[in-house]
Amino acid sequence: MSAGEALVEDYRRNPQERHFLIYPILFVYRHAIELAMKWILTMHGGYGAVDIAHHDLWQLWKLCRPVIEAAGGSDDSIDIVQAIIKEMHDLDKSALAFRYGMNKNKKPPKLPDGVYDPQSISDVMSGVGHFFDGADGMLSDLAGAGP
Repeated sequence: MSAGEALVEDYRRNPQERHFLIYPILFVYRHAIELAMKWILTMHGGYGAVDIAHHDLWQLWKLCRPVIEAAGGSDDSIDIVQAIIKEMHDLDKSALAFRYGMNKNKKPPKLPDGVYDPQSISDVMSGVGHFFDGADGMLSDLAGAGP
């Protein structure tokens, strides 16, 4: 998440770079979400790296959500984070489009119409980061509680 924030800060300092920075910003945040879910699954879900050695955000979320819910996470934030993960997954299902700025057909990834505000993206991703930090803390506390 910190790398995404650094790119957004660079965007603020150099708004003329907007068209060049949006893909790296989205890629870094997408990767951060992926790593956060893999951390939860590896540390608290009983999954080894072989089971989650892919980049499919939606499949990772389908494994991650029950782990978080089983530990008592069941408020509206789960549905909000799920919607964000689904949107990010739908934008770049293979984890290649934002990374290279083009898909396998050598075309730029199609973003929904409209202007992207990197600060808003950063704010949303900060919330997602806090969600996963909180989930990790909750799961760690439960694991340390013992019988």
